[in-house]
Amino acid sequence: MQNCVDVFLQVYGDVCYNVAQMTKMFSQRMKVYKELLGNGKILFFVPVSTWNHMNVVVRVNANGNIFPNKAKSKNKLDVFVSQLDALVAFDKNRENLNYYYQ
Repeated sequence: MQNCVDVFLQVYGDVCYNVAQMTKMFSQRMKVYKELLGNGKILFFVPVSTWNHMNVVVRVNANGNIFPNKAKSKNKLDVFVSQLDALVAFDKNRENLNYYYQ
């Protein structure tokens, strides 16, 4: 029996990328994400996605970089951060991923 990773690799190839979870890495992409979201370019219809996005509080560090945070520890940001990770991976590896975005 094949595991999920093997099936994924057979269908899509090796399109997984590491994304450093650093404020500087997220700052510009969060601004782009906000613009895309506001223009209706990012859509989600699952209630947990909406809830995750509503939990995001934008913080600013001493260098003026913005980053996602949450107001309460029980809140979750997993969906938002995974979307942001995908945007970072796409921006940094656009030439390898154009096939999927034509």
